[in-house]
Amino acid sequence: MKTIKLLMAIMVFAAFSCSDDSPKLASLSFDNASEEMLLEQTKTFAYKWGPDDVEKPVVNWTSSDSDVATVNAQGEVKALTVGTTTIKVDAVNNPAITASFTLTVKPIAVSGITFATAKSEVIIGEDITLTPTVKPDNATDKTLAWTSSDEAIAVVDDGVVTGVTVGTVTITASKDGVSATHEVEVKPIEVTAVNIDPEPQAIMIGQTKQLVFSVLPDNATDKTLTWASNNEALVSVDENGVITIKGIGAAEITATAVNGVSATISVSGMPVPPPPPPPPAFN
Repeated sequence: MKTIKLLMAIMVFAAFSCSDDSPKLASLSFDNASEEMLLEQTKTFAYKWGPDDVEKPVVNWTSSDSDVATVNAQGEVKALTVGTTTIKVDAVNNPAITASFTLTVKPIAVSGITFATAKSEVIIGEDITLTPTVKPDNATDKTLAWTSSDEAIAVVDDGVVTGVTVGTVTITASKDGVSATHEVEVKPIEVTAVNIDPEPQAIMIGQTKQLVFSVLPDNATDKTLTWASNNEALVSVDENGVITIKGIGAAEITATAVNGVSATISVSGMPVPPPPPPPPAFN
């Protein structure tokens, strides 16, 4: 009998000795159900557990899409590409206890656009390329939207400005709510040469003649010429280059373009020859 009582006492003592009354992990959680990070950003997240008096549990970290973001054993998340992934932890000793949040990786927005100069010039029919500086250097998408304040004067396509007609426009480059402006003056195609036919210009008094001339280049914006004679008493000239001989002697005729390019020829007035003698009379 004594032996049986002793064995029972030992069993009761063993039972009490083996029982574990310490609190058990019941839950894992994060502060937010969703988080955001910028592309290329690194951030460490912390999890919570309950009850509070449980020793900090060891967990496994995982990302549902490691192309979007990766996570290491310390909860450090690296954003790799724009998109969405789920960051999850589960208790090593009880994988059924988990917590997660949705992570959205957002692009790095453009914060500034600047032009090196305030104004540029372009000739009608020609192009210039505007290349503003876009900040930050690691902005995800630096593609800019371009507009012209007056496409009748100049048009713009991906920073290439083409002059249409004389005038001034404001070119605007914008992205992510940020913009910058640049003034472009469209200038005319200037006259480079005026030529007057150099054939001998000896004309009798009282006669008129249209001078033969050309203005280069052929596509000059304004080919208007101003005509002048240095001696109107001898030779006059009208606005179309038609000369009239008024006296004997030489005068210089000058044609001048709007930008000052000119050409000059000498024109001489000759006397009208006497009429031929009458034929001899026959008796």
